[in-house]
Amino acid sequence: MSNPPLRTNEIFPAFESYYHPRVKALRERYGLDRVVAGKKDEWERILALRHWIRSKIEIENDNPTRCRPEAFAILD
Repeated sequence: MSNPPLRTNEIFPAFESYYHPRVKALRERYGLDRVVAGKKDEWERILALRHWIRSKIEIENDNPTRCRPEAFAILD
């Protein structure tokens, strides 16, 4: 038995550091530390952030939101 070939992530090829000034500004502007406060593990934090995003952005599968280059443009 062999493993299937590895397919790298093409949508998110990299990530920004938690300590990057833009990530800090994003957390502060939208209160994201409060969104994930008290969650016991990373999975719960992911789900909390997913719920928060869904409450801020109308997501339509038939008419997706126009893609913008960065988070502030999407959320503002």
